[in-house]
Amino acid sequence: MDIFSTGSIDIRLAGAENREQSMSELSDDEIDRLEAMIPKLAAVATNAAYLRAVAAGHSLIMAKDGVLVQIHPDGSEKKLRDLCSKHRVESGKTFSVGI
Repeated sequence: MDIFSTGSIDIRLAGAENREQSMSELSDDEIDRLEAMIPKLAAVATNAAYLRAVAAGHSLIMAKDGVLVQIHPDGSEKKLRDLCSKHRVESGKTFSVGI
């Protein structure tokens, strides 16, 4: 069984004893189980990046309560701008976002 570690989450590929095994050889249930883990893995990766940036003393830009803010290493915040509301987009349509 192969194990991929991402912080506090381990992904275990049942039946993947052979490193040469391709994704096409995984069962539908295994693929479904792995796909279901994507949101949690993304959250863990995002949190880890945030913690690394804070530990390195970098300023961060984040959306907070509908406002784009810059967070300085000392914890102070500077409002950059209000965020606009979400847009509904129809499939196949093009729209532009003003920055």
